[in-house]
Order: sequence, then C-alpha cells, then structure tokens
Amino acid sequence: MTEFPEPSWLGMFAGVLGRTFVFLAMAAYFLSAFTWVVGGKKDSNRIGVALFWLGMGFVVATFAIHVTLLLTRQYQYFYVFTNTQNDMPFAYRLSAAWAAQEGSFLLWTLTSALFTAIAAKATGKYRKGYTIAASVVLIVMLGILAYESPFKLIPLEKELLAELPKGQTMVMPVDGMGLNPVLQNYWMVIHPWVIFLGFGSLLVLFAWSVSALFSRDFKSWIPTIRPWAIFSMLSTGIGLTMGGLWAYETLGWGGFWAWDPVENVSLVPFLGATAFVHSLYVQTRRAVWARWNLLFGALPFFWFVYGTYLTRSGALTNVSVHSFAKMDEKAHVVLLTFVIALSSYLLFHAFRAFTKPIPETENSTGDRGIGFAIGIAMLYGVALMAAIGMSVPFFAALFGQTKEVVKESVYNKIVVYPFIPAMIAMAIVPFLGWKKTKAKRWQTLSNLFFLTTLLFGGVVFALVFSGLTMDGTKKMPVASLMLFFALIWICMFSLVANGARAWERIWNRAGRIGPFLTHMGVALLLLGLIVSRAFEKTAEGAVANSSPLQLIAGPAKYLAVLEKQPTVRELLTRENRLRMSLIDLVKTNRKITFEPIVYFILPMNRDEQPQAVIRPYIHRDWFYDLYLTVGGPQAGYATNIELKPGEKKVLDDFTLEYLEKTRSGQPGQPGTRFGVRVRVTYRGNTVLAHPEIEIGEEGRMIRHQSPVSDELLLSLDALRAEDHTAVLSLNYPEPYYPVEFFFKPLTILVWLGAGIMTLGGFLAIGRSRYELRKASESEDAIHQTFEIEDSSRESDVLQSGIRR
Repeated sequence: MTEFPEPSWLGMFAGVLGRTFVFLAMAAYFLSAFTWVVGGKKDSNRIGVALFWLGMGFVVATFAIHVTLLLTRQYQYFYVFTNTQNDMPFAYRLSAAWAAQEGSFLLWTLTSALFTAIAAKATGKYRKGYTIAASVVLIVMLGILAYESPFKLIPLEKELLAELPKGQTMVMPVDGMGLNPVLQNYWMVIHPWVIFLGFGSLLVLFAWSVSALFSRDFKSWIPTIRPWAIFSMLSTGIGLTMGGLWAYETLGWGGFWAWDPVENVSLVPFLGATAFVHSLYVQTRRAVWARWNLLFGALPFFWFVYGTYLTRSGALTNVSVHSFAKMDEKAHVVLLTFVIALSSYLLFHAFRAFTKPIPETENSTGDRGIGFAIGIAMLYGVALMAAIGMSVPFFAALFGQTKEVVKESVYNKIVVYPFIPAMIAMAIVPFLGWKKTKAKRWQTLSNLFFLTTLLFGGVVFALVFSGLTMDGTKKMPVASLMLFFALIWICMFSLVANGARAWERIWNRAGRIGPFLTHMGVALLLLGLIVSRAFEKTAEGAVANSSPLQLIAGPAKYLAVLEKQPTVRELLTRENRLRMSLIDLVKTNRKITFEPIVYFILPMNRDEQPQAVIRPYIHRDWFYDLYLTVGGPQAGYATNIELKPGEKKVLDDFTLEYLEKTRSGQPGQPGTRFGVRVRVTYRGNTVLAHPEIEIGEEGRMIRHQSPVSDELLLSLDALRAEDHTAVLSLNYPEPYYPVEFFFKPLTILVWLGAGIMTLGGFLAIGRSRYELRKASESEDAIHQTFEIEDSSRESDVLQSGIRR
C-alpha cells in the first residue's frame, strides 16, 4: 500500500482536536449565556464575559487547525482531498479554507464570533441580552459545524480496509483532487473573507436589537450601534462589488451582475443594513422610528440566514453558478429548524416592537423625514423583490415544479420602479430641512437639476455620436432608449447633488462628508453598470490558425488573428494562454495582443469528458473595455446534417442539395468507396462537392472530405443502406475556436465608484466613532463637574462648621 501511506498521528490528532474545539466552543457559549440568565438584572458578569471570549478563542483555534490541515496536505480529510492538490500555489491552498461548504460555514462562524466579542464592550447596559442572543445563535452555528465538519475523514470501502496491513485503519492519498478551476483566481483570495466580514457583523446588529427590544431604553443604543451598522453596510457592499468584478473577469459572460439567486442572497442583507443605517439617523429626530429600528436591526441577519438555507439546501443546484451542494442531512435539519425558529421569533420581535409604548419627541420630521421614509421604503422594495426572486427555484422544487431561475430581464423590468424614486431621494433628501426646507435650498436643487441636464446632454451626444445608440444598422427601440437615458440622468443627478453637498461641507469646514462620498460612489458605480450593460455591443464567430475573424461590435471593428495553434501539451497545461491579435480596422496599424485562458483538465474517471476551463481577456481603455472570450477547440461547424436523395436544405449561409449516390469498387472489399454528390451554394457561389467513405484494411473507415469554401470541408459521416440518406458534416480544415467579443463602454466608472464608495464608508465610520467619543467625553466632563461642585459644597459646609 505504498500509494496510500498511513497518515501521521499528528495529522490525525489535529482533526480530533478541531472537532473537540467545536464542542468546547458550544459549551463555553452555553455557560456564558447561562451565567447571564441566572445573574438577574446585573449589568456586569466577569465570568460570563470571560466564557464568551473563551468561546471565540475556541472558534479561532478551530479555524487555525482547518487551515493547518490544508497547508500541510493532510489528504486523509475529505475536505482537504477534494479542494487541494500538491502543485497548488500557496494563495489558492490558503483560500481553499473557504472554498467549499464546510469551510465557508466555518468562516461565517469565525467572523460572527470575532465581531460579537469585539462589539460586546460597546453594548454597555444592553450587554446581558446581547450576549445571550449572540450565544444562542453561535451555539446553533457550531451545532451545524458539528455535522457539516471540515474534519471528516475520507470514507473507505470494506474491500480496501480488508487489504490494509494489520492495525492500519486509515490511508492518506498522495495527492488531492484540486480546487474548482473557476475558483482559482485572485478574487477568491480577497472576495469571500471580505463579504463574510460583513455577514459576521450582521449578528452584532441582530443581538443588539434583541437586547434593545427587551430593555426600557430604545434610544441609548442608537449612537453606539451606528458605527457597527455602517461597517456591516460597507463590508457587505464592498463584498458584493468584488463579487461582480470577479464574475466579470472570470466567468466570461461579459457582465458584472446577473441577478443570480446567490447574488441576491448577498444583496438583500446589504439593502437591509443600508435601510437600518438611514433609519438610525432618522430616529435622532423622531422617536417613533425606534419601532422600525428594533425591527430593521434584526432583519439583515434573518435575510442572510434564510438565504444561506436556500444555497445549502440543494434547491439552487444547477440554477446558480455559485450554489453549494446539498449539505449533510443532520446539519440540514439543524439549519432548517433554525430558520423556522428565527422566522417565528422575528414575528414576535415585530409584534413586541410595534406594541410597546414609545414616547414621541416630535410630531413631524419635516421634508427630510418624509424623504428618508420614501428612500428606506424603496430600498426594502428592491430587497423584497430580490428575496422573492431568489426563492422561486426553492418553492418550485418544494411543490414538485421545474426549478427555473427568474431571468435578468424580469428583474430589470420590475426593479426599475423602486430604483428610480430611491435614487431621486438620494439626490434630494440631503438638501431638505428637518422642519421646513428653505427657499434657498430649493433654488440650489433647481440649479443642480439644470447643471445635470447640461452634463447629461453631453453624455447623450457622446453616446449618439459614437454609434452606441445603434443596434447594428438600426436604432435601438425608442422605449428602451428613453428608459436607459432616464436611468442615466437620475444617476448623474444623484452624483452631482451629493458632490455639491460634499463640497459645501468641505468649504464650510463642517466635516461629515463620508455619507455624501458614499452616495457619489454608489451613483457612479450604478451609472457604470447601466451604461456598460445597456450600450454594450457584441460580436461572435470562430477563428482558426489560417482563418482570421472579423469582429464588428458597434464602433469597434477588429480583425481577430490566431497567432499560434496550441499543441495538445499546451492545452493540457494549467493557465495556458491562447495568443491572439486584434487588428484595429478603424485606427490603422494599431495591434492589440489578447491572451485569453483556454485549457483542459483531465478527469480522474476515464469515462468522463475533459473539463474545459476558459477565462476572458480584457483590454481596458479609459472609455471602454474590449472583452474577449474564447472557447475550447472545435472541429465541426455543423454536424448530423441529414439529406435524402433529391432533398435541398438551407443551413445558415449554405444551401445543400443531394444530387446522387456514388460507389466505386466491390462492396465489402478494401478500397471500395461510397459517396454522394452534393450541390453547395455559399454566398452566391455554387460548388459541386463529392465527399466519400473508403473501406480500409480490417474494415476501417476512411473519410475523404470535399472542399466547399476556403474555410470549410464537407464530410460524409454515414450513408444509410435502406433509403440512401446521407449524414453530412461541415468541418473546418483545422481546429477552430469559438469567439465572443464585447465592446463595453465606461466600465471604468464601476471601478471608480467602488473606490469612492469605500472611501466614503470608512470616513463615515470614523466620523461616527469620533462623535461617539466626543459625546462620551462630554458626559464624563459633566459628571466631573458635578463631582467638583459636590466636593466644593462639602468643603464649604466643612469650613463653615469649623468657623462655628
């Protein structure tokens, strides 16, 4: 058994230790919650705090062991075997820690444990309820990990166990199966843990809102939770953006966002966290928003748990490029029970929040309060539409129907209704007053409206002048064009308005520009998404070593040339790049080198077909991207063309007519040829083709192809004896590569918008923490003043007594 040596005792012990730490973490969180429950109304509990941190420590240790097993190639573990291999680069071996279902669950548990422990001190008098709620959730998550464990050993068949030497019960393969090729990208190293930082922080919002619900103080938690809410919004938003950039650079379909069910699983919590951030701001002016904040704080976590169940239940298998396989049955039951329990609690949470008496401080929040309410409602409108859409495949499978994903076009038609008022609110609300909006502010908005219209006119002129409003030789449909222009104007208005507000704050040295920069980044990012998708131009075809391909996509006109036909060895080499050139037919003598990735992975099972791995190549310019995807090598242009004697058939640009059957030689003897004469008309030219099949030695069939054009050969695949039907194929004389080409305008706005959004978000977090610290210092100063006054009074009384 030299091929499968026995694993080391240290590697086996590490797995046992990892499983043990999961249960120890559960015990620590249970004891922490228990000490808080029995502690009555006490706000301090050193034992409970220590146990909560201990639970977090066990989770960190579990993840560290998981990573160690991956890095040390412990292939006796199923997770390590199926997600890594010997020649994998270190970065991908490390990122394999969250590549599969068990690893991503562990990463979610890790980030949740870290953030709940770090945020606990800031919760102050809400800490008891916060710790209990967070502990209960973490116990459930660890309970799922107990079944959906990354420390499971490879199951061995009885036949193999019988052949092992006496005393050996486990083997360790010498190599693993490797990471999914789609995941072998630098975004895999960055994107998952960034977005899971956001997912982990959602538990902080949930536990805090649970504690606030059961307290009598619905106001004090608002300033302290705000930085955490902004962080949750920002990290999930950055993670979403990274996911879009990953899809754009990896999947080869030419877009950033497709409303995929798993994309929506991340989108809905992000929108929920965004609504919560804005509703927190409104509560500072009107206490009745406390009811909504108690609910909005809990909802983002619920949405993610629900979405997690959808992705792990197996309902989205084969309908989403992101979905995981169905999880362990026992873990599935735990997760389903958790979703049901959380749903039931959320109903109770909402009922209690809206039936509790909350003192009203103001009767109205004026124009700005109304604007905030509209914006928040529209955000949740988009969120609910996405939530319903991502649930369709699940409920279809539940009721025995065919699982079909809601198409991108359906989302785009529906979401536009809440999207437009939400973007208008994002532009106008920053200028409105809390009680009454001054006429001067309306005049400023009017001026910005006019400025936006002028800039918009320049954008429209550029789009029309460049030919992007044309669909081939025809104009785009007027209705579609008007809708796209309306969306562009709204994004530009929001961008200009928030830019003006940011400049006002800078000019007046008032600070707090983070929210306006964040709005600008979002508007710019959405503008880039809309323009690049609405006005993209595409072309497709096939290129071979001796046959260049002309690509005409709107204003882009190129000649694609395959510079070198790769060898079989090269096509089996990981990350093999196909060297091509695009010669600009508009700007003469301009040549751009393209190197899209095309290679094959041989399966471990010989009965399976080799897996083609393709990745696009993107040439970035200031105003557009040239996006090229190349498929694996093909031979046949059109196959299985059946023609009966005298029949005529039209196929694309070809017309094929069966004239007669031919034969030369004695039937059944080597050298005998069977053929058909076919009249082929192609682009006005007529050719008489005569493909044949020759009987070779030992009955081997030799096919003689007949040229029908400079690019294609006609092949006779079969000639049926009963009715003389010919089965034909049109083939290229050499392997060809299918090509899909995109001209994507203004994609740079997506990158710029993401950067500005990130900068604004971090500035908003910093400002929020600064204001919280200043408020705390002010309270301390007030307390110190009272203490000095009290001590002064005591001193005066004492001196008076002495004098007496």
